[in-house]
Amino acid sequence: MGMGIWECITVHPICIVAGVLMICLGFLTMVLEAPLCCQFFDGLDRLAAWIGNLKYIYKAILYCVLSIFPMMMCFGMTTVFGSGLIFVTGAIYGVMALGKKGGQQARRPDDVEMNQRLTESEEPVATTPEGT
Repeated sequence: MGMGIWECITVHPICIVAGVLMICLGFLTMVLEAPLCCQFFDGLDRLAAWIGNLKYIYKAILYCVLSIFPMMMCFGMTTVFGSGLIFVTGAIYGVMALGKKGGQQARRPDDVEMNQRLTESEEPVATTPEGT
């Protein structure tokens, strides 16, 4: 929201619109991610609860798509930084939507057989030093 206010201090009308859009996106992000800050506004708690029940991939798409518009309108350092933070939030939700991949359950059965053969053919290791 601060970068949006900073973006509004210009003479280019399209950059002013991009700044206002960044302020709105910042407020939306605050409502959705920290509903405690906006608990005194009627109806926002229901909106935050509804968004809180959405899947992570939908949140990722929402944040990433909405954060691109101000950068397309007025490409500058403040716009990239302000909208980039919202884009990073969407990217984090995207990573969370992928979940845990490649864990122990994702191994193929032939990997288990190979590990079993390796442990069976392993020689015992001496636990005492040889010089004593």
